[in-house]
Amino acid sequence: MIDVLQPDAAGAAEPTLLTFLWPRRPTVLLADSDEQASAKLVLLLAALGFHAIEARDATDAIAHVNEEPAIDILLAADTVAGMPVAELVEAVQNLSPRLEHLVMSDKVQVAGIAPGHVLQRPFDGTTLKEALDRLLRGSEGAEDSSLLQ
Repeated sequence: MIDVLQPDAAGAAEPTLLTFLWPRRPTVLLADSDEQASAKLVLLLAALGFHAIEARDATDAIAHVNEEPAIDILLAADTVAGMPVAELVEAVQNLSPRLEHLVMSDKVQVAGIAPGHVLQRPFDGTTLKEALDRLLRGSEGAEDSSLLQ
């Protein structure tokens, strides 16, 4: 039997070698009102090594950010129901300032969204992975937006 986490005297879990071999997968909150597109993206995200949480509209996305402190990136369709996507991004960043965001759009520009945070559709798995990895690395790659439109 392998213990992944062993509690210390205070009850807090201590990481073991297994924790370092299989670290936590980055969590992506997918906000897309299109159920078919969302289902495909969840499978793609899992295949790329991400944990995905689905939100059907902006209100659902905000609720998830309130309940799930481990969300790393908001991946939102520019047409997500409930509110304009720029307002959704602002709302979730007010709740979790470290949360990154990436907006999927058929357009090159989305009102209220910085150009480096727009991923133009259609895109493939490689492009999505590179864009998400770049955001996870933070400002280190922020100046190079060659993958992001």
